[in-house]
Amino acid sequence: MWFDVTDQDVFAIAGFWQHTTKKPGFAMVTCDPNELVAPIHPKAMITILHESDWDT
Repeated sequence: MWFDVTDQDVFAIAGFWQHTTKKPGFAMVTCDPNELVAPIHPKAMITILHESDWDT
C-alpha cells in the first residue's frame, strides 16, 4: 500500500538511528492510525513530524 502526504513535497518521520558494532539500525516510531490508515492497518502508522520538529 502506498501512502502520501499530499500537502507537502517532503516529509519526515520519527525514528531512532543506532550505530552498532555489527551494522547500523533504524526503528520507526509509530502511533495510532489516522482515519485514512486505520482501514488498512488498524494497529499503527508511522509518526509524521511537523516541519517545526524536524531538527528535534
